[in-house]
Amino acid sequence: YCILSQTNYPLQVYAIASLQFAILSLQLLGNHYTKPFHRVHTVTEGNYFLWQVLCTQDFACPKWARWYYGGLNFHYSHHLFPTLSREYFHITTPRIQELCEKHGLPFIEIGFFDCVAEMITNFNEVRKDFGKHGSGSYLI
Repeated sequence: YCILSQTNYPLQVYAIASLQFAILSLQLLGNHYTKPFHRVHTVTEGNYFLWQVLCTQDFACPKWARWYYGGLNFHYSHHLFPTLSREYFHITTPRIQELCEKHGLPFIEIGFFDCVAEMITNFNEVRKDFGKHGSGSYLI
């Protein structure tokens, strides 16, 4: 609000801020909603590590852009170690990747546009499943 009240171009400032927020929102949604987590529950059988690995992914971005995402581009680390400070996520991520490879689990690092496309595809799949089975009756 302070910036908007001190500028001669409040609409332009608001538009730029909204665009930046939209990009961040798409990235956060994409890390969660590209996976069919509504089908993962029976596979994981309460295994926390497996659930987190199958339900999320990392977001590929250049090192200079990491600050923009606040470390949430390392989404596996964020989910597996929720109390760990984000400044250490770049250290834990390679170890998580090694564990995934060792146990034959997917470790996915996806780019922004691929992430948005997969999110739309997953939303469509969820819509089809709900059409067949009803609104959430088989999810858990």
